[in-house]
Amino acid sequence: MATRQVEQTGGDSMRTSTPPGAQRPQAFAYVSDFEQFMEDFLARHPEVEEDQRRGWYIWWDRPTDRNGLAHLRESEVPFKPYA
Repeated sequence: MATRQVEQTGGDSMRTSTPPGAQRPQAFAYVSDFEQFMEDFLARHPEVEEDQRRGWYIWWDRPTDRNGLAHLRESEVPFKPYA
C-alpha cells in the first residue's frame, strides 16, 4: 500500500505555485500547460511582477483621511424603509 504525502498550507490554500526554477513537492507533480507557460514567462520577464506591484499600489494602497471619513459618516442621510 502506497502512502501519499499532502502538503499543508498555512491559511492561503490558493497559493500552491512555486517560484520559477524551484523544485516542486511530490504532492504537486502535475503542472498544467498554462502554469508552465506562466512560470517560463515570468522567469524571462521579471519586470512584469514589479509592474503588477506598482499597479497594486496605485489602485489599492492609498492614504486614509480619518477626519474626512468621519465627516462623510456624519453627513449621511438615512434611507427610508420604503420609497
